[in-house]
Amino acid sequence: MATYKKPSRDDERKFHEVRTAEKSVISCGRVRFRVGWMRPYTLERITGLALSDGRENEIPARVAALVLLNGFFAINLFYPILWRFLYHHVPSGVLSAIIAEGKKKEVSLTQDCWTCIILATAMRDSRQNLTREEAERILQERPSAKPGP
Repeated sequence: MATYKKPSRDDERKFHEVRTAEKSVISCGRVRFRVGWMRPYTLERITGLALSDGRENEIPARVAALVLLNGFFAINLFYPILWRFLYHHVPSGVLSAIIAEGKKKEVSLTQDCWTCIILATAMRDSRQNLTREEAERILQERPSAKPGP
């Protein structure tokens, strides 16, 4: 029989942050970085950055800057300055913490998106359906197929 474990204060705080969509705080010395829920434009920019053929060592600072700015106007105004600041002055451990926190804040949005895409694909009426004869023929061909020479 499973026993019930009472949630700790830390667990309750994390649940409250998720439920109320509060920003998470990551500290680096006296500087505090706040990470909120990812917006679609931010995710598009991160995807574009991941697909680009840029300098590999700049990517963590660039992604962290996008996660911190997290909005169309903020990214377009401050991104070139912020990623360079992060690249030269913030340790890689803090950058990875920012990116990891951004990933936590992004999961629900992409999960909803994938669920919608899967459901929309299943509801299409234009997809081709096999007739019973075609399906039986394909199933009969599989076991009789012989490997090549």
